[in-house]
Amino acid sequence: MLKSKKEILEIIRYYRKKRHIDQATIAKQLKVARSTYQAIETGRHRLTVEDFVIITRFLKIPTLAFDEKAAYIINLTEDEIRYWNQINEKISLSVQTEEEGKSIELFIKNKNKV
Repeated sequence: MLKSKKEILEIIRYYRKKRHIDQATIAKQLKVARSTYQAIETGRHRLTVEDFVIITRFLKIPTLAFDEKAAYIINLTEDEIRYWNQINEKISLSVQTEEEGKSIELFIKNKNKV
């Protein structure tokens, strides 16, 4: 079952706090202001695929914490992330709707054909 954007952000927040890492440290990893990261974590700013991968790898969040599509994204290579961003620069990890979930599935299917 696809996790909602809220659930994904709650997982990220949980692991950030569990690892005793502040928002400024994550913001540094993303090369953004702390206020921007705070907006990402609270859902007021879009979480990009690239940012999601950076955050989950930095926090060492186990892929089992997420659904299979998010887990798949965590394991993308840098080339695959660039490919993803070229396909749709406006895509986000917000999979609250069926349509957004289908876009991730479509990416996975197309990527596997390449």
